[in-house]
Amino acid sequence: MDASLVQNDTRIFVTDLDHTLFRPHTEQLHEEFDAAMRQWRSGDRQWVIATGRNRDQLRTFFADWNVHPDYYVSRARYIHAHRGEDSAAFTSWNRRMDELTQQQDDHAEEWLAVLEEWLEEQGCPARLEDSF
Repeated sequence: MDASLVQNDTRIFVTDLDHTLFRPHTEQLHEEFDAAMRQWRSGDRQWVIATGRNRDQLRTFFADWNVHPDYYVSRARYIHAHRGEDSAAFTSWNRRMDELTQQQDDHAEEWLAVLEEWLEEQGCPARLEDSF
């Protein structure tokens, strides 16, 4: 990790996990990462991971490592603090994300039905999967 990263005024560092910090083919973090992140966080700095993994996958992953993020954004929308339990500060945000996701799913289901009907009318019947 570049030493200039540690020696600047930046207070928050946001990273991805898979293929950025973690090598899935070896199941190892990059060699210098642990020491560099400890140095980074020795100041008043925080580390956030933004990943497509869900909260349980992240907890399982970080249980095996000595370094943990201060916060993580899971599934591209949910915010969690790494304090063992959910942070009450983000409960309303995460609930709102659930509501918006449900609205999005409901809208997609409506349009899948319309699209299936149109395909049937065109002589191309199809059963579209609703795996969202």
